Amino acid sequence: MAAASPQPSCPPILYKYLSAHNAIRTISEHRIKVSQPDTFNDPFEIGALYTGDIDLALIVDLILRPGNLDEMYASPNPPTQPRAAFIHLLKTNPGQIIDAASQQRMRANAQEDFAKAKARMFALCLSKVSDDLLMWAHYADEHQGIVIGFTTEGWGTKEAGFMPVRYQKDRATIPMNLGLSNSDPDKREAAYRTAYTTKSPHWCYEQEWRIFFKPRGTAFQGIRTANGDILFFYIFPIGQVREIIFGQRCPAKEILRMKQAAIAAGATHCRFSQVSLHATRFELEIKDSI
Repeated sequence: MAAASPQPSCPPILYKYLSAHNAIRTISEHRIKVSQPDTFNDPFEIGALYTGDIDLALIVDLILRPGNLDEMYASPNPPTQPRAAFIHLLKTNPGQIIDAASQQRMRANAQEDFAKAKARMFALCLSKVSDDLLMWAHYADEHQGIVIGFTTEGWGTKEAGFMPVRYQKDRATIPMNLGLSNSDPDKREAAYRTAYTTKSPHWCYEQEWRIFFKPRGTAFQGIRTANGDILFFYIFPIGQVREIIFGQRCPAKEILRMKQAAIAAGATHCRFSQVSLHATRFELEIKDSI
């Protein structure tokens, strides 16, 4: 079996494509929106599939762990056998209790637990590149917007570091035995990280990196919208902003507003530049802005 490809090192700067309005607010308020995966534009996002047969010995071990058997007998549908008979049968003939239907229910429960965990996640998605034609069209208001370059250092409340998204034809899978077992936590963690960062090749132009948060503490702010939803924002030090890039169609008044906002926010150390069209190729060039 070929060795797994090493994870690429995180770039020093990652980019967020925004409309001019949202970019100016991001700089002025020192905060950037973090989103739940269910709100992403790709319905396949973080939809890992649990696969493979389940080791019966592993299930027996799980059932007999302290508290688990008590929970089973306290449930609305407890085992029909008396407790002692159930334990004896479980140890001597587990297949009689853990049949195919039981395994299917366990797989469904695992998928449900994964979905619940996903609902508690918040992610910030950035791009490795600042000059992609499609990214400017799709996420920066058809080239009228602004891209902000953030240093990847200093995200102090992160649950894990920035992770690169991998692009492949097959959806991510988690072997059921690995999902149920604690015997190899590193391998299990790697499987879940893969599930969090796998997308279709259709999205490869994004060259995405993402970081996941649990929004708590003073670095996060929840804002209730008019319709009752709560939006979560990560409050970043202004020193994390290193580049501000204006779109090729960004109006002059928005460029002026952003420069004024950056100066007022204290982002005097960042580089200002603007996109221009290459003279002979379908490419964008980024040149320093006065």
